Amino acid sequence: MSPQRKKKPPEELKEYNQWTDESAPGEVFDHDKFMVRLKEVHGIDPKTIRGTKKMIVHLDGDTWFASTYEWEIGGKKFTQNTRNNRRGMNRRIWTNGKEM
Repeated sequence: MSPQRKKKPPEELKEYNQWTDESAPGEVFDHDKFMVRLKEVHGIDPKTIRGTKKMIVHLDGDTWFASTYEWEIGGKKFTQNTRNNRRGMNRRIWTNGKEM
């Protein structure tokens, strides 16, 4: 009988909130830089943003979740990608009460 190996807890995934702008193909902006870009490049005041948001995809893992949204703000199109680690009760529910 071989000795039981201790199960290593899964690593926390890196969280992110990234934006892309159709007028800047290939560039990715963190949230703060994207808010600056809205104002400086597109003339859209982040404090008074009005637009539409459509979920494109949502993925659930036992210790994380991720979503992609399409936004239209001021007639311009943007994409937002997010990934977050589950915490607290949400994490316990998804892991059947086991701390991972």
